[in-house]
Amino acid sequence: MAILKAQNGWPVGTKQALGVQNYIVDGANQHFPLIPATAPILCAFAAKFNVMVEPINKAGTTFDDWAFNQMEVIPGQTVYSNHAAGCAIDINATKHVWKAATSGFTPQQEAT
Repeated sequence: MAILKAQNGWPVGTKQALGVQNYIVDGANQHFPLIPATAPILCAFAAKFNVMVEPINKAGTTFDDWAFNQMEVIPGQTVYSNHAAGCAIDINATKHVWKAATSGFTPQQEAT
């Protein structure tokens, strides 16, 4: 049986098969389910984003901070999302919509 892979070549699977765990983002009161190999860098990035770009939405507000998602193939493509491999995060995703004409970031935020 072939191993299913995400866009970046990492294997996809269930939380248990990949070893996905919840990791806390320092200073953000937020956690992300990720694989151990990518959690340190993604959580460090999220912590810096929280301080330098804009606050990550707090728990109890709009749930739009995403990580692992055991999903199907990306609509319109033939590969799995990097989220299905536990090695991708979306921060404040409803403010910064994927594939939108504008990122929703100010020029100052984009320069950070």
